[in-house]
Amino acid sequence: MKDLEDFKKNLVLKASAGSGKTHELASRFVLLLSFYYIYKKNGSFEGISLPKGISSIMALTFTNKAASEMKERIIDFMKKSVLEEEENISFLNKVEMQELLIDLFKNYDELNVTTIDSFMNRIFKAFSVDLGVYPDYEITFDSDSVFEEMFKRVLLEPQNSELLMDFLTFLLEAGENGMDAEKILKKNLKYYSQIEVPSDILTAEDIEKLFFTKWNISEKEIDLLQWISEKVVEYASELKNFIDSRSHLFNMNNSKKFKNINIKIDDEKLEKIRSFLEEKRFENVVKNGKSLSEKDKNDFINMLSNILKLLEDYKILTAVKEAELAYQIIKVINEFKNKVMREQNIVDGSEIAKKVSELLKSENGVTMAYCRLGETIYHYLIDEF
Repeated sequence: MKDLEDFKKNLVLKASAGSGKTHELASRFVLLLSFYYIYKKNGSFEGISLPKGISSIMALTFTNKAASEMKERIIDFMKKSVLEEEENISFLNKVEMQELLIDLFKNYDELNVTTIDSFMNRIFKAFSVDLGVYPDYEITFDSDSVFEEMFKRVLLEPQNSELLMDFLTFLLEAGENGMDAEKILKKNLKYYSQIEVPSDILTAEDIEKLFFTKWNISEKEIDLLQWISEKVVEYASELKNFIDSRSHLFNMNNSKKFKNINIKIDDEKLEKIRSFLEEKRFENVVKNGKSLSEKDKNDFINMLSNILKLLEDYKILTAVKEAELAYQIIKVINEFKNKVMREQNIVDGSEIAKKVSELLKSENGVTMAYCRLGETIYHYLIDEF
C-alpha cells in the first residue's frame, strides 16, 4: 500500500510507444479512485484535492477502443489488488479496495474514461445555443452531401450571378480547361470550400487605401489599376523620349528594353530593371567611348525607379484583387454552408474541436464551461497528448 505523502499532484510521462505509459495512466486512475474512497470516509486530506465522486476523475484518450481498454485495465488492477495477485498500487488495503470496487460496479456509468472528441462534444453541446445550434444536433463527417446542397443553392441565388461569372472568368484566364461552366465551378468551389480565411484579413479596399496614400492621390471614384496603367504609359513615354533625345550616347540595341516598357511586362524583364537599378551599370547601355552626365544618370534612374514602383504596385494590387475574389467566393460558400447545416441541425464533426478551443480561449471561457457542464473535474489524465 502506497503512502499518501508520496503522491505527486502533477505528473508527465514522456516515453516511446509501447513503454507502458497507458499502464501508468490506468494505475494512477486507481490511485485517484482510492482518494475518492478516502474522501467518502474521512472528508478530506491535507494538501491534496480529493475527488468527491467517481465522475470527478477524467481520463481522455483518442479512440473508443482505447477508452474501453482503459476501463478494463482499471477494473483489472482493482480486482488483482483485492485478490492480492499483484502489489497493491493504491492507498487502500484489501477490504477497502473491495468496497471501492463494489461502489464502482454500482456506479459504472460514472466511470469517466472517454475520448477527447467526446469530451469536446460535451462542451460544444453545453454552448450549442450560443453557437446557433439546437442541442439535439447530429454530428456529420459527410461533407460531400452538405457541399452538394450548398452548391445547388449558390447557383440558384440570383445575387451570386455576377460573382460567379467573375470567378469563372478568372479560372479560365488562369488556365482552367473545359466547356462545362457548372462543372468547372463545382470543382473549384469544392476546393475553395476547404480553405480557412482569417477573420482579420486585409481586403482589396484596405490595400487600395495604402496605395492612395503612397501616391498622394484622392480617393474619389477612381479605378486605381487604370490610374497606375496610365501613369506607366506616361512615365515610359518620358523615358523613351529621354533615350531617343540622346541617341548619340545610348546604344539603341542594349537600351531597347527600357524603351518598350508597358503594364503587361513579364517578370523576367521586370527583374532586369531591378538589377540595373541596383548595379547602375551605364556602360552596358551607352555606346563605346560615350558616357552620360551625372544629371542624366540621376534623371534616368529616377524615371526608371518610378516606373518600377508603379509596375510592382500594379502586380500587387492585381494579385490582391484576385485574392479578394477568392475571399468573396469563400464567404459565399461558408454563408450557404452554414445555412444548410442550421436548417438540417447538423454539425461538422471536424470543426467541433476548433470551435471549442475558440470558446475556451475567450474571456471567462473555461469558467463558463465548468458552469455549463454542471460538474467539477478534479483530476485529468490524458493519454498520448
